[in-house]
Amino acid sequence: MKKVNYFLVFFLLLTILMPLSTSESVEVENSEVSPENSGYKSIQIRFLALDGVDKYNVYFSQENFNRTTDATLHSRILVQDDISSLSEFSSQNTLSACWFSTDGSYGVNSIQFSYKDDWGVPIIPSNSTNVVYNLVGLQTNVTYWFTVVAVNGEEEDIDINFTFRASTEIQDFLPPPLDKNPIYLSILLIFASVTGAFYYLSQNERNNDNKLGYFYSYPAFLLLCILTFYPIFSGFYLSFTDSTSSRLGDEEIVWFDNYKEVFSWKVLSSVLR
Repeated sequence: MKKVNYFLVFFLLLTILMPLSTSESVEVENSEVSPENSGYKSIQIRFLALDGVDKYNVYFSQENFNRTTDATLHSRILVQDDISSLSEFSSQNTLSACWFSTDGSYGVNSIQFSYKDDWGVPIIPSNSTNVVYNLVGLQTNVTYWFTVVAVNGEEEDIDINFTFRASTEIQDFLPPPLDKNPIYLSILLIFASVTGAFYYLSQNERNNDNKLGYFYSYPAFLLLCILTFYPIFSGFYLSFTDSTSSRLGDEEIVWFDNYKEVFSWKVLSSVLR
């Protein structure tokens, strides 16, 4: 009877001391912001993947935090072995997309779109080494603190020792001042041409009344020539530059490259068809 009691006591102690689950949550310390790829109301993060993980939770807050309960869960990235039946993110939804690589690199040739479930939750394969994710839906001109927690099993509230921050502040980039030299040059050429022509005609006019008529008509004719020929001279100047509708004022001289391209056989054959 005593042996049975000892056995029951030993069994009860094992039951009490044995953890109910083997769940574990660990913060991913090698996570960081990718500022060159962050955009409007979005911040891109990247981190190194860990082994034996079921999912990654991304927490954020407008203040620095020491526990996951002090922050807000932004996103989950699931980890799955079998990805054969899943669909991938595409370029149409890169704003909220996720990427991964399996060779330990963040390079363009290594990173590829992750998979997703029916709800749009990103899923990466279990052999992933690097993860890149876009955090969207953030407020503008706000500084956020982030952390990535790797979860294996049940989610737990854990202490956070490593957070990284990023700002969604939008900087205004003023375009370079417009180069007005072509404008002044065109107007100067028109002014010199009209003035020279009127001076020559008035000097050859013997009738003083007619000379006075040149003087009266000169301002109106000069203005008419400027309005008429300025676009022509300006366009002629731009034809020797690499100017486009999105690069006005920031063009460079390319001389006859545009004419060579226009009169090339490929362009002419496509126009004549």
